[in-house]
Amino acid sequence: MDKESSETVNAPPLSGIKVIEIGVAMAGPFCAMLLADYGADVVKVERAGEGDESRHWSPFFPGGVSHYFAAANRNKRSLAIDLKSVDGIEVLLRLAADADVLIDNYRPGDASVALPYRGGPPVPYPFTEATR
Repeated sequence: MDKESSETVNAPPLSGIKVIEIGVAMAGPFCAMLLADYGADVVKVERAGEGDESRHWSPFFPGGVSHYFAAANRNKRSLAIDLKSVDGIEVLLRLAADADVLIDNYRPGDASVALPYRGGPPVPYPFTEATR
């Protein structure tokens, strides 16, 4: 078996799947963590200036990193975006344009933006306190 074939055979089951996580606290980050553990490329979108609320949950490792945050966000990349701004929404739309999965666990809210699914019709996307 050549090297390329063995890499394909040994690739994680979700390799090549792109996930955008707009989640806070527990359910959203935990779901995305499981996908990341199986090889998905997960990009966690955090609120600019605040980050995920679980960053502030004790206990903490030396240096101030929350145990829960470190565990629930392993194997992910993170990006802070101001979802209250037009520029922030544009960044999110660019990220979501080629995503396979979008995870959101905010409560249905006050405003929405349409995210097109792979060039298809817009899909209503609820934003809540992050867009106030």
